[in-house]
Amino acid sequence: MQKAMQLLPAERKEKIERTGQKKNQLQSIYAGLLLEYALQEQGITGSELTFLKNADGKPYIAEYPGFFYNLSHSVDYVALVTDAQPVGIDVEGLRTGYQKLANRFFSEEEVSALQECWSDRLFTKIWTRKESYLKATGYGMRMPLQGFSTLEEQVQMNACMPEEMCEENAGYYLASVPLEDDYWLSVCRKNVPPVIGREILSPEQVDLKSILKKV
Repeated sequence: MQKAMQLLPAERKEKIERTGQKKNQLQSIYAGLLLEYALQEQGITGSELTFLKNADGKPYIAEYPGFFYNLSHSVDYVALVTDAQPVGIDVEGLRTGYQKLANRFFSEEEVSALQECWSDRLFTKIWTRKESYLKATGYGMRMPLQGFSTLEEQVQMNACMPEEMCEENAGYYLASVPLEDDYWLSVCRKNVPPVIGREILSPEQVDLKSILKKV
């Protein structure tokens, strides 16, 4: 942990120090290291990078407005996506017994799909797709969860979505992939589907030693 902390920017260190539980500290350390690794891969270096957040908490780098990134972590996984388009990512372990939550916060199309044959795996997949979209747009929870459906490759708006949000937040595409131990990983990208051709989203696994060597 001491070696890793030396490699992280000041704002990440401050966040880690404010976190009480060691598990959360480790997740934040790994997230910070993964971002540093990605920046190095993109040739973005310098100790004076300014990490900021918009009003809804979406992170960005002031000196590189054309570089978009998003982080997610859940128990055993830390995930990162980067792109030249706005992107969002979410990774979640299997969520069980959330029928009432789905009925309250999912779109009619998503609820109908779940009602046909309830599946905790399908619920978790939809949840990660909705989260990745909210994070990609930068609106977060200000956007009504019932106002859009994530069942298709492209996010579909419906009548529940306020008109002023529809045009600005259209044109987002989704891809999802199951991970080991009943986890789902979903990525959302502006303008272009987050896949290569028609191939399934294939996350790159990066081990800690490789990251430490790079950064």
